[in-house]
Amino acid sequence: HIFLEYMLGHFTKPYSYNLPLYSSASLGLSIAKASSLNAVILPIALREYGAVIHKKLAKLALESGVVTDNKMTDSEIATRFIQWVQDMNDYLQIPRNIPEIRDEDIAIMSKHADTEGNPLYPVPTLMDKNELSRWYKLIRDNK
Repeated sequence: HIFLEYMLGHFTKPYSYNLPLYSSASLGLSIAKASSLNAVILPIALREYGAVIHKKLAKLALESGVVTDNKMTDSEIATRFIQWVQDMNDYLQIPRNIPEIRDEDIAIMSKHADTEGNPLYPVPTLMDKNELSRWYKLIRDNK
């Protein structure tokens, strides 16, 4: 599963990178909890990127054996794969959100991620600070 971790990190790291660093210092989270935040973010990010990543996710799902039915569309395979990621998080008791994120944190994190990640990181979709703010709110409020 190291391959999966590496590949999935490609989808989330650029815009979630500063969240664990910022969180441990400003939100009062332990380093251990802060270091697991990418796992919280992963299923949210994969859903939010949408169709732009479905082909790559479908390939990853089939090659890893997470999904074995190659007669489905890329979108169907990707949706099953994203659900598998969420199910794995639930099984491992990884929270579905980060309620400690405050509105004032969102403005700071969005600005930092926008400055650092755009256009330097190879991501499926570039986001500005407004879109990043929307993502951070999703991460905070996800159920």
